[in-house]
Amino acid sequence: MNRKIYWLHKHLALVFSLPLLLMAISGFVITLAPEGERPPEIPPATITKLFESAATKNERIQIARLMMRGPGGNQPHLMVSENDQRKLIWLENDEWREKVLSDDFFYLNKHFHEGFLIPGIGKKLVAVSGLGLFLIVLSGCIFWLITTPVWVRTMRLWNERRARLSTWHILLGLLLGIPLLFQSMTGSLIELNSLIWSDQPSIPHDQPTSCSIEEQKNLLVSLENDVALAFLCRPGEPYVWVRTKSGTITRYTPQGLPVMSYGADKWQGSALTRKGHFVGLHEGKFLGEWHHLYNRIMGLSLLFFTLSGLWIWLKKRLARK
Repeated sequence: MNRKIYWLHKHLALVFSLPLLLMAISGFVITLAPEGERPPEIPPATITKLFESAATKNERIQIARLMMRGPGGNQPHLMVSENDQRKLIWLENDEWREKVLSDDFFYLNKHFHEGFLIPGIGKKLVAVSGLGLFLIVLSGCIFWLITTPVWVRTMRLWNERRARLSTWHILLGLLLGIPLLFQSMTGSLIELNSLIWSDQPSIPHDQPTSCSIEEQKNLLVSLENDVALAFLCRPGEPYVWVRTKSGTITRYTPQGLPVMSYGADKWQGSALTRKGHFVGLHEGKFLGEWHHLYNRIMGLSLLFFTLSGLWIWLKKRLARK
């Protein structure tokens, strides 16, 4: 039994070593990104004004997202695709401002961590890697804990081999096993939540035949008193997703027909769950700065376990030869 668990632990770690190494580094860097201020209550007219300004400036601009929080933390902004570039645009004192996201290191790093930079399979790789890390940590802890007597073996290891890297790999693994299990599972569930919440209510309707700027603007005007976030029409997705401040998420046709909805019981507007049930827990939006510190420790821990595990395996291979 022990040998089978150890075999599973070792081979899973070898298979997922590279993606986990990249996840550890990029995840740690995310915790170092500067945090914007919490946006104040912004008059709804500002959103419409920004939307109209963008459409007037370039009629063919592709508007992907509208948010109440902007680059400075205080302005509503649009995310747009223009000339094959993803940009943030906003208004400051009626003056046009823009920021090319390909020039923002922290934005690109976060998208890499979430799998967006590898179209089609990136998010699936992230989800599978999270499940892989969960099984690696679980099998490693089980392998050591089912040894009898486990306490005696642990103390003997510490007393006789505390200077060895393998000793720290084992003992820190036992100490940080539960936090790593939690972090890996929440990270994986973020990418799998569409499967978990697949029971979303849908209203029968015809596929929208158009999604013009004017139609989207009219829809937002009718909803703007309660809009917190909106994903506008995109290629292959001729709908407008709107999240209200109360936490409800609804999908509309551009003509204003609601066709699908998540209730506030599944998508809350609090800091803990504002992007879903697992994002707040995984990203550290629960205990403020303490949670960010915890995430930094988890990133460094995963980096340590990945590198030390590879070194222990490589050293054994070289010793056999």
